Amino acid sequence: AADAAEAQGNSEASQSLYDKAVAVDSKNWLVFLKRGQYNARNPAKIRDAEQDYAQAARLNPGSAIPVVQLALIYQGAGKLEQADEQFSKALVIEPSNDNLRNELINLKIAQQKPELVPTLIADAIKAKPDSIGWLLRGGSVMSDLGKPDHAVDYLARAWTKRPELAVAIPYVTALLGKTPPDLQTAQKIVNSKELESVDEMPRRVLRAMVLQRAGRPAEVDRELQLGFEKLDQNNPQQTSLFISGLESVFLDSKARLEAMDRLEAKS
Repeated sequence: AADAAEAQGNSEASQSLYDKAVAVDSKNWLVFLKRGQYNARNPAKIRDAEQDYAQAARLNPGSAIPVVQLALIYQGAGKLEQADEQFSKALVIEPSNDNLRNELINLKIAQQKPELVPTLIADAIKAKPDSIGWLLRGGSVMSDLGKPDHAVDYLARAWTKRPELAVAIPYVTALLGKTPPDLQTAQKIVNSKELESVDEMPRRVLRAMVLQRAGRPAEVDRELQLGFEKLDQNNPQQTSLFISGLESVFLDSKARLEAMDRLEAKS
């Protein structure tokens, strides 16, 4: 009834009905959850929503739902430490929930606590040892944090488990991001037999990226030309992918335009 009243825009009746439901069934965590969701939509009642979610969590400690709702309120208010605490509690309840783990990782980074991120990733990898998802996520997070060595550690493990183009691209990118770049391993990956049967265009572009870092411009042009010949220019997705690849090969926009001119001149 409260939901129906709210749908009809009768906020006064909705509030009264939610309050009555709580009074009648005060041991039912769902009535507190529902009232909390209602109150959370009104900025003036955020504090009431917090209290409702907290009570729902107390009544049903096995559910992460009210805990997450409370965390989202804190997050929206910029109370990152309190949001972190609630997301951590929710993750204890649902340790296999990847969305919760990602939220917590993002919060750690936002709080400038990146040193706490590897443990969260390691726990996820341990829980799903046959999956490469968290190995790829670990590589992505470490690359974003400017830690290519750590990114390579994750991505090397992903490559061992599943040597394919979707892994090779971030792995090679991380290898080239090291100081100095690990050109030997990068070349080994792009020339591996596992990639011989994949779509030729992205494979050629990936090779060109490594050769560019190795200072071998003639071979870069050759690989790009071979990739360009396989490009269906009437396919917007393929064209976008090729241009994105060029941006990875040539970090300088002028060099990128010059490369495009050379490709078009030969086509």
